[in-house]
Amino acid sequence: MMYMKHRTQVLLDHPQYDFLKALARKEGVGLGELVRRFVEEKRQAFFRHFRKDPIEKRIGIFRDPECTSENYEDFLYGKPGE
Repeated sequence: MMYMKHRTQVLLDHPQYDFLKALARKEGVGLGELVRRFVEEKRQAFFRHFRKDPIEKRIGIFRDPECTSENYEDFLYGKPGE
């Protein structure tokens, strides 16, 4: 799939620019390609966090000292007679 590309400007300080230029030269790519790779790596890492099992992500978000392994059904379905 082909996506529309956007042009942007970024102001870098001298050490940042020198670092990126040296790394781009070492990897044999242009500065723009290097920045796109950095952004894509960060984007993938961000979304990997949300791909976990939805149930697993919720384990422990609610803590109730009264809810135990013996009476958890009361909390899920209500106490008998209620």
